Amino acid sequence: ILPIAFLVGAIMLFFYHFDTQAGLSVLKGKEVNVVELQKEAIISDFKTVATDLVFLARTAHLHDVYRSSNSEEIRHVEKEFATFSWRKGIYDQVRYIDINGREVVRVNYNNGEPVAVSGPDLQNKSGRYYFKDTARLGVDDIYISPFDLNIEHGEVEKPYKPIIRFGTPVFDEEGEKRGILMFNYMGINIKRHLKRLATNSIGATMLLNTEGYWLFSQNPEDEWGFLLKSRKSATFAARYPYEWSRVEGAKSGQFQTSRGLVTFLSVHPYQWTNTPVRFSAASSDTGSLLASQSSVEWKLLSFVDSGTLALNSGVLVRRLLFTYLFLLSIIVAGAWFTAFAVLSKKAAETARRESEARYGMVYTTSLNSIIIMDYSGIITEANPRTADMFDYEQDELVGMGLAKLIQGKHVEGFKAGISRLLEACNKNVNASFLEFVGVRKDGGHFPVEATVSSFVIGTDTFIGVTLRDITRRRLMESNQKESEAMYRGLVTTSQNLIWRCDNNGLFTYLNPAWEKTLGYTRVEMLGKSFSDFQSPEAEKLDLKLFLDSGDSTEVSGHEILCRSKSAQDVYLVFYALPMLDKEGTVVGRQGTANDITEHKRLEKGLRTLSHAIEQIPTSVIITDVAGVIEYVNPKFTEDLGYTLSEVFGRNISM
Repeated sequence: ILPIAFLVGAIMLFFYHFDTQAGLSVLKGKEVNVVELQKEAIISDFKTVATDLVFLARTAHLHDVYRSSNSEEIRHVEKEFATFSWRKGIYDQVRYIDINGREVVRVNYNNGEPVAVSGPDLQNKSGRYYFKDTARLGVDDIYISPFDLNIEHGEVEKPYKPIIRFGTPVFDEEGEKRGILMFNYMGINIKRHLKRLATNSIGATMLLNTEGYWLFSQNPEDEWGFLLKSRKSATFAARYPYEWSRVEGAKSGQFQTSRGLVTFLSVHPYQWTNTPVRFSAASSDTGSLLASQSSVEWKLLSFVDSGTLALNSGVLVRRLLFTYLFLLSIIVAGAWFTAFAVLSKKAAETARRESEARYGMVYTTSLNSIIIMDYSGIITEANPRTADMFDYEQDELVGMGLAKLIQGKHVEGFKAGISRLLEACNKNVNASFLEFVGVRKDGGHFPVEATVSSFVIGTDTFIGVTLRDITRRRLMESNQKESEAMYRGLVTTSQNLIWRCDNNGLFTYLNPAWEKTLGYTRVEMLGKSFSDFQSPEAEKLDLKLFLDSGDSTEVSGHEILCRSKSAQDVYLVFYALPMLDKEGTVVGRQGTANDITEHKRLEKGLRTLSHAIEQIPTSVIITDVAGVIEYVNPKFTEDLGYTLSEVFGRNISM
């Protein structure tokens, strides 16, 4: 038995070495997978923030604020921001700041109960670096601040609140910059992602900046050393100098030292989209600098210390010792084959579980509905979001025909889309995008956008359907159309004269009120200058006002004498503003005009009457109802000998 024992012992030593290396290899792969998933989660969040920012900056109600700035419009936007903040749950503040740096609308998240900040508490941010940097950007450009701690009224807010600020300029329809939209993204969300995805890791997750300071650590007392004087010496670089020297100069990697196993990736948090992105390389209000997307780099680490590695090795030793004692009772060959089969099965099972865990995480936590159905349209799987969206239990959905979730008139169109998809599979086209009306369990309807794809398992073809509720998007589109229709209606029915002209003074738009005022049709007037409807004398006096396109000043109350189609004089008073393109160049003028012809006629009549009274050859006296003299003509003073100062204010009984 002793030779067999030695032989089995030798075999166990071989397996110990083999299993140790295999276990270490699996551990290394797992740690690499964890840091990659953590990186993807960070970038995914940033993409979501950028999409939210650009979308909200274009909403019609926000544009109403800078157009009118009345309290009703501001309250409306405050409610909209509050709803947005509550639903998203990742923004500490959502703010609209006007072009002068004054906060117009500010909604604080307030631990899940968003509240709008009242007028006296709104602050002027014109001196802050993030306002200056964002205000310099163009249309759809995005500003991203450094990852630092929030500052309120010049002091670091306590408890510490990690913040990344995302901003974009807000432009009006004419391309004029009106202000900026700013999100304060809560850095705690990055920590939550890192902790959630680290559950499958035995290492300590760390997030470092380029100087080796901790942005995230298992020990919160190590964090933010570059901002807090009391923690200035707390750096990964100082605590692990050799490990930092290998991490600092590389983009990614994995290595083992006497202190443990280090797995790391470089994260460029702002280099993830073709959209122009700028960010401030400094967090002070002086010396702010807009840098490139790729110049900010974080280091995402998983650090498995040597003690944890030794503990895993000890577990392996105990397991193999038991196997060694067991194998002494069976033949050597059977023991070897049995051990090999067990090890192979474990490796395969581990890989399968990890794959299923990754799929299950996406399937379960997705914000979109995910449905798997067979070729005949019967649902075989549905994720929790599907149940929430249609108000069914998950068990009720399985075995149900997908057609039951679609409004009747859309069913045939959906089936036709599926047929086209299956036909296109032979041409390597495996995606189709459809829109239809969904039906909840209670009969309620809502618009849905669907992405449909097919896949084959064995000999069976399945259809994968991803559904998104687009109710909010449709509502916002409807609101925008209503706003545009209302604006067109006001312009069309206005009794004021509304106009636009180019830099040559030629009319490019006139509302219907012009036809009633001058007698010409709009077709007859468009493409002509206002001087074409003036006498030559009036034309010389007024033409320079509208041809001077380089002058971007406002024109207010300028009177112009025009000639109607029936050759009547028409007096108009003009109000004008320059029209600017995206580069700020004057491309024309626009404004309003009022018809003051009747006012001019009355003025002229009063002047004529006054002159006649002055020249009449009899005395004229005008008094108020109490008999107090208010006016006498020259003939009165001539006949009676009184001076004007002697009679004004006296009673006629004098």
